[in-house]
Amino acid sequence: GEITIAGSPYPVYRLVVMAISLVTIVATFWFFFRTRSGLAARAVIANRDMAACLGINTRRADRLTFAFGAALAGLAGAAMAPLISVDPNAGLGWVVPAFLSILVGGLGTISGPLVGAAGVGGLDSLTAAFTSPVWAQFAVFTAAIIVIRLFPNGLVSRRKREA
Repeated sequence: GEITIAGSPYPVYRLVVMAISLVTIVATFWFFFRTRSGLAARAVIANRDMAACLGINTRRADRLTFAFGAALAGLAGAAMAPLISVDPNAGLGWVVPAFLSILVGGLGTISGPLVGAAGVGGLDSLTAAFTSPVWAQFAVFTAAIIVIRLFPNGLVSRRKREA
């Protein structure tokens, strides 16, 4: 079925995927900022040696973050499978935008890639709506080059403290 929002029809399943995405983002932030395991994982990511000195099991944190990432990838695949054709090359079209989202947003933060993805996806969608997909890709790459040139650590970079 479809639901009309602001005069535009939206398939119900796409709205469900958006809701799943929103819940997943909130759950990820909650996990990494409010749970003991999430805080330990962030500590290991920030400074492995110091985390080990504080008694955090770094191997466990590594396994946990890998499993969390794999679960997110599986959830994304399961949610998108009904919308796209599934084949071994299905994700290749998303590799470059995902990489650009991480570079533009910034490494070392959880919110950086989210900001980068919103910027890359928003610019791509808006440009494609008014021009063509080719110009949209050109606009995304041009904007990414400008942002990376002006902000080498990304838009949401973590400031490192020197001792």
